[in-house]
Amino acid sequence: MPSSRISTTAGANRSSATFCDRGAADASALSHPHHRIIRRVTGWMMRHPENLADGERQQFAAVLAHCPELGLSDPCGMLTSMNEDAFWQLIEDCRPMEPDPDADLLADTLTERLAQSPLSLTIGFAEQLSWALYRLDRKEYGHDLGGDAFLYARAAVVAAGRTEFDSVLEDSAAFAPYATDLIWAESLLYTPDRAYRRITGEEWDRDTRYSYESYSNTEGWAD
Repeated sequence: MPSSRISTTAGANRSSATFCDRGAADASALSHPHHRIIRRVTGWMMRHPENLADGERQQFAAVLAHCPELGLSDPCGMLTSMNEDAFWQLIEDCRPMEPDPDADLLADTLTERLAQSPLSLTIGFAEQLSWALYRLDRKEYGHDLGGDAFLYARAAVVAAGRTEFDSVLEDSAAFAPYATDLIWAESLLYTPDRAYRRITGEEWDRDTRYSYESYSNTEGWAD
């Protein structure tokens, strides 16, 4: 299954010492340097916990027990805190009333909301965003666009909300204005990374289950 990786320096600094600095029930899980702990835990969170090895699962559970800020008491419920309905509701709640042609205001508000929430929501948001963009990665939408332009235009469809997104999925002609008028929302792509950095103080080498990069949806581009 394709994945998407991205790293960005966007977002404000926050000391990593505030992240899970509570002692360890499992020394083998938390005895590594702090940045390695964050990367390991995030890696576990991006995978299905039921597929982890027994040792990893035990270490993961120990971390969660000492990190209530992650917002997870059950490792197997990892991504359910941001399901598809919650994702679209968050987009709707954060959309500004004033014109926002490049979705910069939306991205800033989303970043702030996620940064004030458990880390699991940021990870779940990244997964849902990548899944939405992956679903739009189809030949009938992007055949006349370069890779970056097609990605940014798909992001603009997501930024427009669920009703618009569903309309475009149902009728490819509804995507035409985004392609011809170059309606973009590039900043939306970096929202999870900015929120992650605010929460952890670390950069995120993001690796999602579905890739949002253009032409990744091989089925959508099949002849």
